[in-house]
Amino acid sequence: MPQLTPELAFVTTATNGVVAAPLHFSWGYFMHPVRLSVALLSISVALYGCTTQESNPTGNTTEADASTPDPTDSTDSNDATDAADPTDSTDTSDSSDASDTTDASDTSDATDTSDPSTTEPDPECTDGDTQNGTTACGLNNEGVFVQTCENGSWMDTDTCTGTDICQNGTTQAGSETCGLNNEGTFEELCADGAWAQTETCSGTDVCANGTLDYQLASCAGGTTGAKTLECVSGAWTEETVCPEAGNTSYSAMGRTITFDSVNMNGSGNRVAQVQPGTSTSLQVGGWVVNNQTSCPGCITQFYVRLNGIMNLCLGSSTGNWSFNESTTFTAPTEPGIYYVNSTETWDYSCLNSTGVSTEYNSRTVAMLVVSGPDGTDNGDNGNGGDDNTGGTCDTSGLTAGTGTVQVQAFNDTVISWATAQNETFTFPAESEHFVSATMHMTLECPDGGCDPWDRYGSVSLNHSSGENHEIARFITPYAIDASSGYPGSCAWSYDVTPFTHLLRGEQELSLFISTWIGGDRGWKVTVTFDFERGIPDLEPYRVVNLWDFGHLVYGNPGNPVTNHLVDQPVVFDEETESAMVRVTVTGHGQGNTDNAAEFSMRWHEVSAGNSADAWTPWRYDCAQNSCSPQGGNWQYGRAGWCPGDGVWPRDIDVTSEINTNASVAFGYEIEPYENCCRPDNPSCNHNDGNCCISFAGECGWNYTGHTEPNFDLNAQLVLYRCPQ
Repeated sequence: MPQLTPELAFVTTATNGVVAAPLHFSWGYFMHPVRLSVALLSISVALYGCTTQESNPTGNTTEADASTPDPTDSTDSNDATDAADPTDSTDTSDSSDASDTTDASDTSDATDTSDPSTTEPDPECTDGDTQNGTTACGLNNEGVFVQTCENGSWMDTDTCTGTDICQNGTTQAGSETCGLNNEGTFEELCADGAWAQTETCSGTDVCANGTLDYQLASCAGGTTGAKTLECVSGAWTEETVCPEAGNTSYSAMGRTITFDSVNMNGSGNRVAQVQPGTSTSLQVGGWVVNNQTSCPGCITQFYVRLNGIMNLCLGSSTGNWSFNESTTFTAPTEPGIYYVNSTETWDYSCLNSTGVSTEYNSRTVAMLVVSGPDGTDNGDNGNGGDDNTGGTCDTSGLTAGTGTVQVQAFNDTVISWATAQNETFTFPAESEHFVSATMHMTLECPDGGCDPWDRYGSVSLNHSSGENHEIARFITPYAIDASSGYPGSCAWSYDVTPFTHLLRGEQELSLFISTWIGGDRGWKVTVTFDFERGIPDLEPYRVVNLWDFGHLVYGNPGNPVTNHLVDQPVVFDEETESAMVRVTVTGHGQGNTDNAAEFSMRWHEVSAGNSADAWTPWRYDCAQNSCSPQGGNWQYGRAGWCPGDGVWPRDIDVTSEINTNASVAFGYEIEPYENCCRPDNPSCNHNDGNCCISFAGECGWNYTGHTEPNFDLNAQLVLYRCPQ
């Protein structure tokens, strides 16, 4: 067999960085089995070293690299001259194996298959399977991510088991409409991952479109008016009617009528707010003057009316007269603003018609505001000042009964001497609410007959607190004995609403008539009270006596009225919502200069802070007295009174002057006057016709034709608050 000489050369690098000499293998040499085993082992070691050595970064050959194998070393497998043994029959290598390094260098199987750390683990799952994972998800972390098996391992997907549709605590606008005009939607709140409707509405309208409401209003000059409110586009619009300040006066049928006192439903002014169908009172005072321009001899009547509801005749006469009339009626049942207007007729007597204009005009005397069921006032005070409500009171928590409470006071009480008759009566309880109070009085002749003279009379309240208040005044008629063809009795009614809060529980009343006739003659008096239940707009809660003079001397320079009518300071407290001054004044005395003060017209004035009210207390209408005919000279006008009639007070609204916790000065003036006909005047001459009236007879007081001029004056301040 020819000798094979191809050589397989290897270059190895030891782990110490020294390059070994090339290995030269002779195929014949390796044919010996021992040599082949050694050679293969050497190759394996060499190849292992190649896989673990660090590369030479410089690429230079060291001195060790260049060393040559030891030619004398027969065991040196790297000997390049070592040829195969051609006689070795066991050498099966062929020349093609010289370049086959794959098997010789493949050490992975030989060194690795027995290493347990390189064994692959069992798969966790079967690819394609799914399960719920452990990672929380959802808007409120209520679910977990679904896992899928990939390459034998569980992997989170983007699929979440959570089903919540919102994040707890968040809100959004819902779909259900709300609001007075459905202008908003209900708010929705996320709870437990779902939207739930709340009661919160996004609507902001303050009224339902088309709604009408009627309320009191503030007007210039501190007066009270009325306003119509209409809801447009969810907001209130206002139309206000304000009466002119001062007296109402107009001319018709050759006469001029003047209203100087109007008290609607005890409010103290000409405008009041009431609930539908409730009992309502009206008091009006003033005078009529015949201008002699149109049918001066015709019998003329004047009225105030609420169309279809009420008619109040103010008198029927051919001449001049004054009036002070009152009535009670039922308010309309429909909400609205109603006008009390004046009208007139030529007839023989007053007519019963209620027909009159329904519009506001120059003849409008009063206004009645009939509010809706809730009596809502939209923020205006209705009393001429932003600090005084007069209509803004919250009475929602108050209740009142219905109907009228009647109290019997004096019953056929006979007065025959000028001594006050005092008796205690039981009035309604403090807890009751009333919209009005009326006192009814009847005078009759006792069994012995009536006193034939005109006498001063009054009813006063001697309150349990120690305060005394005049609540009514009257003048008895001249002879009215029925046996002589006269009426035999007289009857009057008084508005005593300002004293409602005082007429509670056990209280003493004082009845006085200045009669000195004695015996079984005199006057038999009956007094009753009607209290109308209901919640008032405002309730009286305090009465302050400003001035009270039973005999205020008038016209004496040595004793001037200014010495007595001193200003009265009053401090309003925080409860005060409205205020009025009630003045009752009558003039007495005759035979003096100008026949004062019974038959002399003199102006009076009440001032309060920056406001003032002046009038002339005079009665033109004595000839039209309902208590007639009488004996004596009962037909002539007098200073604030008529024989056989009630004395009607003047109520002056002073709400505009309320200044909480500040002092307000109240003053009273009377027209300056000097009486020449008096006993202390050395210049008095009762015969000259200028100083004394002819029937005076002398300068001294004789109490027949000549008595001292004086005024009986009572003025009280009434304060009102929200009902409690």
